[in-house]
Amino acid sequence: MKRHKKILTISLSVLVLALALACGGGGTPVPMSDIPVYDGATSTTAGDDPLVDLVVESMEETVAGENITMETNTYALPDDATWSDVKSFYNDKLEGSDWKSAAELSDESLDEFKTIGWQRGGAASEQLLVVAFLPDLFDEGATLIIMLFSE
Repeated sequence: MKRHKKILTISLSVLVLALALACGGGGTPVPMSDIPVYDGATSTTAGDDPLVDLVVESMEETVAGENITMETNTYALPDDATWSDVKSFYNDKLEGSDWKSAAELSDESLDEFKTIGWQRGGAASEQLLVVAFLPDLFDEGATLIIMLFSE
């Protein structure tokens, strides 16, 4: 578990840096309810998975005091869902919208944690969307974390 915490901490540090650089703001904020949910994913709650809780808590601590709001939804994924499936789903759903791919929010370098991200807005109220994938590391199923950051 220590190894996984270290890996997640490093990955989250990259995301935090990207958030700090990307937030600058424009447009009416999109509510979390407008963000698509992967087909067959089922909602989970805090306490269901300590690793997911660690990711969410780390990000909440990072944005605390930064004039950024963070909304998070977590989901158990269907048994056959892969990172490739999740990534394709979100790329397809967000294509043609005002969400623009943000390479600095994406990280596929680790087996234990992968992210893809988008940004929208401009000068006054920017939003960032990060979709994180935690594979089935402990025979409990893969997890999807959707984080919506608004300035």
